[in-house]
Amino acid sequence: MIREVTRRALALAAVAAAATAAVLAVSAPASAHKSSIEGTFVCDQQSGDWVVTWTVRNNMRDVPATLKDIAVSPEGTTVSGIEEGTALPAGGSVTGVQRVPGDETSASLALLTKWVNGRKDHAKGEVTFEGKCEKPEQPTPTPTATPTSPASPPGEVPSPTATPAPGGGGGLPVTGSAVGATVAAAAALLVLGLGLFLVARRRRIRFTA
Repeated sequence: MIREVTRRALALAAVAAAATAAVLAVSAPASAHKSSIEGTFVCDQQSGDWVVTWTVRNNMRDVPATLKDIAVSPEGTTVSGIEEGTALPAGGSVTGVQRVPGDETSASLALLTKWVNGRKDHAKGEVTFEGKCEKPEQPTPTPTATPTSPASPPGEVPSPTATPAPGGGGGLPVTGSAVGATVAAAAALLVLGLGLFLVARRRRIRFTA
């Protein structure tokens, strides 16, 4: 009886060992083909965008692969350097850059890695932003005061500016008092001339007795 129980226990142990070995044989190659995605980000204050750097690694050291089914978020963004059909060298990595609007809260990259031996693996990476990425506020320029001409003292009338006569004579304009003096002198000369004319005429007239 004891021998029978021992035989059954040994048989069960052998079956369990064989099953474990089979699982390890299947899972080991699959895990060797895993790819991974890592993401880092910085805020570009010049543009107000998040700049995400994605790195896709091939954990299979001796089998190259190709990247397929690229999917990114937020919608409308792209990853420069990681595109459909990008080659992933054996045991190496590829890097791409994604620009995301500064008011977004997260970004992600998902893709399918296809090895040349037919193996496939899906991988996804995601980053979460802290706060918002914004441009620094520009200081408002202070308005510059326009210089003005000094005001004339109260009661003082600004003197008129002399305007040169056409032809470049450079003479000053005749004011009101100068015109009056000129008219008076002309009248005096006219009276004087008339008196001289009358005196000369009387001398020419002779009376005969």
